[in-house]
Amino acid sequence: MSCQPALHLVHTAASLPLLQRLSHRQALPLPRLSLRLLQISDIHSIASVLGTDPRQQQHRLLPQIVKTQEQLGQGLQPSHLQLALLDHQQQLCGLVSLQRQQPGHYRVNLQLHPQVWGQGLATETLRFVRDLAFNELDADTLLASCTASNVAAKRMLEKSGFGRSHQGNYPHQAEVNGDELNCCFTIGRSQWQRSQAIARQVMLRLH
Repeated sequence: MSCQPALHLVHTAASLPLLQRLSHRQALPLPRLSLRLLQISDIHSIASVLGTDPRQQQHRLLPQIVKTQEQLGQGLQPSHLQLALLDHQQQLCGLVSLQRQQPGHYRVNLQLHPQVWGQGLATETLRFVRDLAFNELDADTLLASCTASNVAAKRMLEKSGFGRSHQGNYPHQAEVNGDELNCCFTIGRSQWQRSQAIARQVMLRLH
């Protein structure tokens, strides 16, 4: 049996940047979830959450997990950050990733177990990861896409500050549930900064 270093869940503000805390195997607390680096031991759980073959997930995720750990260990920004979502019982309930497509441009992808749909957890997670990308990955633009029929996903993206992009559809993408990934949403750094300033003003008025 292999011994894994203890995972420390931090409940108070820490002085270390979030990426350093992740590299130290700390979990990042959200109001109702926590995030930590995806680990090799998570692969079977991820396959169960996503309803896919564990062998396919191992082939897809293993190289990314190893590369991310190496980059963080060297103090580099990860090119493909994969984070496990944990519920209040520390059970894996989803996966979120930030993949650098070119300098400053990241694609965000979020998948949750159907049992936790409809609770606002996706929006909570997306906003946290959005802020992580702009604050610590030097992102200039975030890109996300969803199927045209996924009204909930489009609403979630809009509530998180993303706007419909005019970059066009993606006919080359594989079909998901018979519907192509043809709705593209983006948010830029200046737009994010404006929304953050407005949020701070609202908070000041409330206090």
